[in-house]
Amino acid sequence: MEEAEALAAKEEAEKQKEKEAKKSNSTSSRSSSTTSTVTKGVVKVLTSATFIRGAMGVLMKMFKK
Repeated sequence: MEEAEALAAKEEAEKQKEKEAKKSNSTSSRSSSTTSTVTKGVVKVLTSATFIRGAMGVLMKMFKK
């Protein structure tokens, strides 16, 4: 009887570990996709013509002074 309880407790602990591993995997994949989305957005803004024209305008004003 005690052996059965110990075995059940062991199996339950293994299931808990698997659940935690799955949670950490899903969290890391979620954060990497979020990071990728943010990075794409930043690159899109920095390479846009409007931003480049604005930055060049500021630089040109600084050089003229």
